Amino acid sequence: MKKVGISALCLAASMIMVPAFTMAEEAPGHDLRAGVRAGLGLGGEVEAEVGTQEFDYDMETSFSIGGFLEYTKHKNVHFGGIVGSQFWTADELDDVGIDRNTFLDISPFLKVLAPFADGKGEVYAMVPIGLTVSFLNEDFEEPAKWQPPLETTAVGMNVSILAGASYMFNETVGGLVDIGWNYHSMTHEIERQYVGGDGVDEIEITMSQFALNVGFFTNF
Repeated sequence: MKKVGISALCLAASMIMVPAFTMAEEAPGHDLRAGVRAGLGLGGEVEAEVGTQEFDYDMETSFSIGGFLEYTKHKNVHFGGIVGSQFWTADELDDVGIDRNTFLDISPFLKVLAPFADGKGEVYAMVPIGLTVSFLNEDFEEPAKWQPPLETTAVGMNVSILAGASYMFNETVGGLVDIGWNYHSMTHEIERQYVGGDGVDEIEITMSQFALNVGFFTNF
């Protein structure tokens, strides 16, 4: 199931990326854009796989915040990167008193866009894909709260597919809103003293949610 989900995301990403390289017409004006983004993750679920066992947990609303830098030289294709944090939990984790966990995402992105209103506005589709550092809450190290206890830091990946619009309110400040879907995947190790005789020593975690983001930016 996880492989099908990843394949579908990658296929959708390629449908945006491949045509983009044929539309790199230079645009007049500014070459760079910098801004901040904040968002909500809605719905979705966390899937955990330990050996042959699989567990599904319903997500609670997650919160994210970050900054981005975007190269805007071309009229229909922009490139850039987002660095941000997402704070998440699931219903079952909250029920046993485990606080929110954190993803640190470092995600280059490709954006395909169509300007409107004499270039003041844009409608776009974008695909951020990159590295995730997962920081589980320290409660996952406590046998009384979680079995088996886990190492709380891991490195994984993230990918999002987003569509939205942006608009320059004046010569200095613009705003954006986009919606879509995001996906995270990583593997956390089980603390060594709790590894069972069957040799299972890690837990694979994936998370997917509907994404709603807003932001502000300036061009320079």
